[in-house]
Amino acid sequence: MQHHKEKFCLIIVFIFLLFLISCMHNDGSQTETTLFFSDRHVDSYQRIQEARDGGRPFTLILLGYHHDAGPGPDYRSSDIDEHSLTSFNWLGGLIETGTVNTIYWVSGHTLLLPNRNARKAWLERKIANDPLELAETKRNAIQLVDWPQLLTIEKEGFSGRLAISLDLDVLTVAPGPDPDLFLEEMLDFIERSNAEIITVALSAAYQPKPEDGWRWFARSYQRLGARWPAILDFGGTNVSAESREEYESWCQWAKQPNFIDFGASFAPGIELWNHAPASVWKAFCQAGTIPGDDAAKRVLEDFDAELSRYQILREEVSPKQLENLSTYAEKSLCDALQASELPRRDQLYIPGKRQRGVAVRFVSGYEDRGCMSFYSGVDDYRKAVQLAALDAAFTDPRYESIQKNELSELEVELSIFGEFIPMEDPMNFIPGVDSLLLDANGERTLLQASLATERNLSRYQFLETLNRKAGFEPEYWKEHDVTVLKAPSMSLRRRLHTDRQKNSW
Repeated sequence: MQHHKEKFCLIIVFIFLLFLISCMHNDGSQTETTLFFSDRHVDSYQRIQEARDGGRPFTLILLGYHHDAGPGPDYRSSDIDEHSLTSFNWLGGLIETGTVNTIYWVSGHTLLLPNRNARKAWLERKIANDPLELAETKRNAIQLVDWPQLLTIEKEGFSGRLAISLDLDVLTVAPGPDPDLFLEEMLDFIERSNAEIITVALSAAYQPKPEDGWRWFARSYQRLGARWPAILDFGGTNVSAESREEYESWCQWAKQPNFIDFGASFAPGIELWNHAPASVWKAFCQAGTIPGDDAAKRVLEDFDAELSRYQILREEVSPKQLENLSTYAEKSLCDALQASELPRRDQLYIPGKRQRGVAVRFVSGYEDRGCMSFYSGVDDYRKAVQLAALDAAFTDPRYESIQKNELSELEVELSIFGEFIPMEDPMNFIPGVDSLLLDANGERTLLQASLATERNLSRYQFLETLNRKAGFEPEYWKEHDVTVLKAPSMSLRRRLHTDRQKNSW
């Protein structure tokens, strides 16, 4: 009898444990989160469909100016293609297929009554074109709320499975007094939400200021990518306008004087990402990036390999060593200013065979005061840095020699280069990580990676700057037989320590 009681108790305990595990799964505490980034918001459709995986419908938090619930094709059909799905009707498709059954649409930070009524009327005009039953389903599913209202609902708790879709166009219309602060609040919300699927769309075509759009995208990628693996879609080569609204936004870009830099390039498709500034690529490097489509695989070709080469360089030269070398460059300058004449070059540096390079650059305010580099052959960093510092300060033909009275205003920048390797596609580099070397019939011109970080340059802008430095037209590399090489690089820039005594070096 005692044996049967013990067996019965064990069975009860086992059933109770199964119940606890089931509860933990159902309340979402063990949910794995999928994080997805793209330009066009329509790319979220397939990701959210896949995340449902035949389970219960999602409650969707839509953080975006547009409702994206416009009329479209029969989403239950197997004939849906990339042209049927658009950024203005994809959410309607999720409702029609039963993927989502409740949507909290946050179309701005604080919606006063006139704004709220205008948004409702806009939504009503779009769904009025649907069949009556579908229109009523959309009407019941979508609840327009502003940010304070959403936070109140959050305290009460969202029912069911949760999905969140952030469209950065929400920061362009009624974002409150500080769009950047609004973004941080939304990212805080996303991080504590326990959502199963999170999508973020840049919506480049609807960003009136590209620098703002890229900054918001980089910040979102940096924060969310630090929490979850980030999948990134780049889109295809088809950049035709999805709607009249998008077409009109392109026309507005065409009227801008910076259209070449931020107009045609700031539109959907694979080329958009070649125009992403260095801050975005830095976010990709820090968070890690999983290509989500063929276009991303092409643009990010050798991305992991290049980061590995960069990591090898970092392991070879520590931050402390980099700081010591920059200090030695400063010491070399100050010693030379105290001496009656410069030391002979052959006493300073003998080229070696190692595939490493250095550069020393002096800057005063926003103006360069000299720069000299050795692309490779650096066996002894200290000797190479000393000679580069002296050449930059006193023999760079582009600038007058540095004088003692300038020291208090000077900054020194030291760069270390890995091995330069040629690229088949000159776009295949990471802004802010790779320095580039342009070889045109044996004439070589170097542009350091630090300049991309300093000026937040894109791939295109960095290449164009390299060509200008070589004395060519910005797109010379496209039209002539030149070789562009890349090398992972480390750099450190700081003010000179002019208060130090010479004997303290």
